[in-house]
Amino acid sequence: MIRRQPTRTDAIPDAIPSSLAGVVDSLNTDLLAGWAWDSTRPEEPIDLEVWVDGARHTTITAARMGA
Repeated sequence: MIRRQPTRTDAIPDAIPSSLAGVVDSLNTDLLAGWAWDSTRPEEPIDLEVWVDGARHTTITAARMGA
């Protein structure tokens, strides 16, 4: 599950804002690849939290424009 980083980091946010979109293209134990963007701020990077089994695992930034 990938969600935009919430303002409160102690719980999974209930909803994803409708301005966010993204796709996970590949996922395994060593790699998470895909894309994400915020249609209200398309040029800005997005900080995303990666949750595994109900616990926040890490935070990543979607910042590179795809080809």
